[in-house]
Amino acid sequence: MSCMTCGSCSHVKQCVCGQVGYCGKTCQLKDWRKHKQDCLMVVVREVEGRGKGLVATRKITAGTVIFSEDPLVVIKRSTVQVAEEFEKFQMMNLKLKGDYNALFDPVGLELNEEWRKKWNINEKEEPELFKFWRIFCVNSVNVGLVRTDVERHSDDLSGIYKQFSRINHSCSSNVTQDWKEENPLQIEVKAATTIRKGEELTLNYLGLLRTYKERKQQLKRKWFFHCSCKVCSITEEERKKNDLTREMITFHMELATSVKGLATRSNLFSVLEDFLHVLLACYTIEQEAKDVLPVVLCICHKLYQATKAMQETWDCPAIIQEKLEDRLGQNFMEVLQFEADRMAVVLGNGMVRVVMDIDCGSRRLN
Repeated sequence: MSCMTCGSCSHVKQCVCGQVGYCGKTCQLKDWRKHKQDCLMVVVREVEGRGKGLVATRKITAGTVIFSEDPLVVIKRSTVQVAEEFEKFQMMNLKLKGDYNALFDPVGLELNEEWRKKWNINEKEEPELFKFWRIFCVNSVNVGLVRTDVERHSDDLSGIYKQFSRINHSCSSNVTQDWKEENPLQIEVKAATTIRKGEELTLNYLGLLRTYKERKQQLKRKWFFHCSCKVCSITEEERKKNDLTREMITFHMELATSVKGLATRSNLFSVLEDFLHVLLACYTIEQEAKDVLPVVLCICHKLYQATKAMQETWDCPAIIQEKLEDRLGQNFMEVLQFEADRMAVVLGNGMVRVVMDIDCGSRRLN
């Protein structure tokens, strides 16, 4: 390999993306403006204790689209015939099949009688069919699924993606997925928080704010691993506190599946204060609760607007006021919708639609 800038073949080191090389820092900096457009933001690397994963090659700011990709395989789960899907897979070109077969494979899953029965697979099927379906079951994602505790939908399509399916789980993840109406099968991966160079990209497979026990059971049952992320590795005392916070947020979000009817004239002030406490709870576990934060902000805004429409005096409790002023400034009640919109844009089109529905009155208060 020769230096991309000067052509020298001495002391050339590859860029972290692996596509080009440079003889030194000077040549690398000279070419950066041009190479930045093609330099991959992430690469596949071995991650200790987690197998292969995607790792950032440079700092990625929140809201950045890291990559978009089309699926290798798409299947409609409700009507799937595994043998037929395997036949289609066999007809794919070698490179695409190689990309698919390189994904995580839970070898031995076919020994589980319940699994074979669920998918109507005979125990005497050929090994390659078992491998194909093992990989699909643990690496596929619901296409079009909106990850929010308020609204979720799917047209029953599941897909396997070369890069996206490499992203490992964390209960405090740093990326989010999205789809666009103009290309509904193409997945878009965005940074939900700022990601440091060398940091692994992680996604919350579960979506909802479940307790430690619930997360542990579901991850083991569906994906066959025990999570050891930073949230699952806290002390027992911290875990109890974390679980209580998650349960409190989830309880209120279930109440708010429809903003319409959430409050009446007689209890509006108390409901507003309850949801301001929910907002504060979300901020204590912000990265874990990022999928519900825009919704909570928007609900608080709608409740506050309703109190103003009543033309009655409402005084924000001192403890709430102090904490939200530290977070959002003195005019915190007036910026709730702005903050909801800002966070929704970072998380993607699905969240933008949810927040817009609430703001425009699709889930209007009585």
